Amino acid sequence: MDKFRRNSFVKAMDGGDEVLSPYLFKVESADAAFISRRLSVFPSLIKRTILEEAFAKPTPYLRNRHILDTTSQLFKLLPKKLAHMFFGFDDDINLKAKECAEYCRRIVIDPSAIQFISIHHQVPDETKSHKNSKANLGNMPEKLGSDTELLLTFNQIHPEKYGNDTELLPAIDQIHPEKCGNDTELLPAIDQIHPEKCGNDTELLPAIDLVHPEKYGNDTELLPAIDLVHPEKYGDDTELLPAFDQSHLTDCYVDTKGLIADLTSKQQQTLYEFLSRYIESFGLKRLELNQTMKISGCIKRYSDKRWWLRKFRKVITQANEKAALHLNFINSKRQVYASNITTKNRIAQRLRNDELLSSSIIINDLGQKYTLKEVSDLNVSNPQIRKDELICRARGFENIAKEEGHEALFVTITCPSKYHRAFSKSGAPNPKWQGLMPDEANAYLNKQWQKTRAEFNRHNINPYGFRVVEPQHDGTPHWHMLFFIEGEKLETMQDIIRHYALEVDGEENGAAENRCDFKKIDSEKGSATGYILKYIFKNIDGEGLGTDKFGNDSVLVAQRIDAWASCWCIRQFQQIGGASVSVWRELRRIRIKLFKTDAENNSSVLEQARLAADNSDWQGYNNVMGGVLGKSKDRPIKLHYELNIDEQTGECLPSYYDGELTTKVKGLCFAGKAIITRLYQWRVERA
Repeated sequence: MDKFRRNSFVKAMDGGDEVLSPYLFKVESADAAFISRRLSVFPSLIKRTILEEAFAKPTPYLRNRHILDTTSQLFKLLPKKLAHMFFGFDDDINLKAKECAEYCRRIVIDPSAIQFISIHHQVPDETKSHKNSKANLGNMPEKLGSDTELLLTFNQIHPEKYGNDTELLPAIDQIHPEKCGNDTELLPAIDQIHPEKCGNDTELLPAIDLVHPEKYGNDTELLPAIDLVHPEKYGDDTELLPAFDQSHLTDCYVDTKGLIADLTSKQQQTLYEFLSRYIESFGLKRLELNQTMKISGCIKRYSDKRWWLRKFRKVITQANEKAALHLNFINSKRQVYASNITTKNRIAQRLRNDELLSSSIIINDLGQKYTLKEVSDLNVSNPQIRKDELICRARGFENIAKEEGHEALFVTITCPSKYHRAFSKSGAPNPKWQGLMPDEANAYLNKQWQKTRAEFNRHNINPYGFRVVEPQHDGTPHWHMLFFIEGEKLETMQDIIRHYALEVDGEENGAAENRCDFKKIDSEKGSATGYILKYIFKNIDGEGLGTDKFGNDSVLVAQRIDAWASCWCIRQFQQIGGASVSVWRELRRIRIKLFKTDAENNSSVLEQARLAADNSDWQGYNNVMGGVLGKSKDRPIKLHYELNIDEQTGECLPSYYDGELTTKVKGLCFAGKAIITRLYQWRVERA
C-alpha cells in the first residue's frame, strides 16, 4: 500500500516528466517534492545535467544542496516567468514577445482599462514606492527562504497599500502561495486556495485571486486588473477580458500613435508606470525618460512586438550562455566557443534574414528594382567583401609602414584566470573562476585598453593597425592587435601594454608568460598582414583554414564565433588610427571623375581621394586624407548629413517611436560644399 501511495505521489509530482521520473523514484517523498519543485521549470538538458551531478554526491544532504545552489544560480539569470525558456528556440521567444506586446497594446487601446488603472494605480512620487518595495523585500528574507525575488511580482495592482508594512508581504506570493506553510497568522483574509473563506470582506478581493479570476463570477469590474503574473493566459481568449472594448481587439496591431496622443499627460504617466512595472516583472529594465525619449515613445515601445523581441532575444540568449557556462557546457571537450542552442538560433536567424531579404524588393525613383538580398551582397554584409576590405586596409597600413620605416608588432592580450570557466586541455572547471561572463571579460579588456591609450598619449605614441577580438575555447574573449609604430617607440609601447595587461592579478601563476604576448614581425620572414589574415578568416567564414587547434572544422567554428559575438554584443574588428572607412565607402559610390579637365582632377584632393578609393588603394587614400596619424577634425573630407525627408511629399520623416527629427548620410562634405552620393529615394515592397 505504501509503495502504491508513493508511486501515485511521484506520478502526480512529476507530471510524467521522463527526465525527473527515474530520479524521483529513488528518493523519499519530501526529497522528491523538493527536487520536482526546483527543477520542473527547466528544460530537459539542464535537468539531466543537474541531476547527474547531484546524484553523484555521496550523501542526500550534499545532493540536495547541489540542486539548491545550482538552481538558485540559474534563477538569478532569468526570472521565474521566463525560466521555462532556458535553451528554448527563437520561435518560442517570438511567441512570448507577441503575447507581451499584445497585452500592453490591449491596455493602451482600451479606455476602460486606462480609466481603471488611473483610479486604482496612483502614480508614485518619482517611483519612490517602487524602490521602497524592493527595499522592504530585503528586510524579511528569513520568512521566505532565499527565494525572495519572487516577491517583486506579487501585488502589481495595489503595491502602495503595503508601504513598509512588511508583515503582509509573505502572504502574497502569487506564484508559490504554498510557501507560506502552516503559518496561518500570515493569511488573515487572503487564502489563495479558498478565497470563499474571506466571507463578505470584498475590499481584499480586487488584489487577490490572480490565479483563478473566474471565481469572481460576473463582477467584471475586477477583471481589468490584468494578471501581471501570468498575462499570457489571456492570449486570444478575449472572453477573459469582459471589461475591454471587444471592438478594439479585432486587430491588436492597430497603430497606437493617435490613441496615445489623445491621452492626458497624467494618464500617460500612469500608463507608463503601470507598464514599466510589468516589464520589470520579466527582469527587464524600465525605459528611463530623458530629452530624446518621451513618455509617449516609451509606451509605444512597450506596445511593440519588435521592442519586446529584441529585449527577450538578448536577455534569453545571454541567459542561455550564462547557464551553459555555469553548467560547464562550453569548453574544448563539449561545446566549443558557444553553446549549441545559441549557435542553432543564430544560424536560424541568418536563414530567416536571408529569406526576408530575398522576398523583399527595393525600388528607386527611376523604377529600378532589386531584391534586398542583391543589394546586401554588394556591401560588407557579404562575408567575402568584408574579408577583402579588411585585408585591403591591413595591406595598406603595412605599405605605409614600409614607406615610413615603421616597425610591425603583433600583440595578444588575455584575461586573468578569474574570467576563465574551464581548462583548455581537459575541459575541467577552473576553480579560480568567479562567475564572470564574456561581456564582463571584454569590458575588462576595454577598460585596460583605455588606460593604455591614455598612457600612449602622455608619451606621444600613436600606433595604427587593427584589433581582432575572438573567443577562447570557453567563450572568454582575448584580443589580437597588429600595430605599426616608429622603431624608437616600440620598446616603450611594449612596456605600457604589458603594465596594464598585468595590472590585475599580475602575480598569479603563469600570468607573465600567458597574459601578454609580443611578436615582432620580420618582413623578410613574412608579411604583417599574413599574421592577422588567419584571424580575419577564422572570425568571418572560416573558408580555407581546415581545422582549429581543437580539431573542429573551421567553417563550423566561424558559425559558433559569429553566434558568440552576436550573443555578447562584441565588436570583432576595430581599426586603430588611419582615415575614416565610412568616407572611403562613400567615395567608392562615385564612379566618374569629378572635374572635366585632367589638371583640375590632378590638383583636387577630393578627386585624388576618390580615385584611390575606387582603386582600393588604402595607402594612397590615407596619404591624401592627411596621413595615418592625422586627427579626425583635420581630415579634408567628412560625411555630409541631411534631415530625413520624404521627397514625394516634402515632409520630414520623424523617428518611429518619439517623433524626433532624424538625419541620415547623404554624401560628403569638402571645402564647405556638399557632394551628394545618394541620389535616389528608395522604398521597400514585398515580392
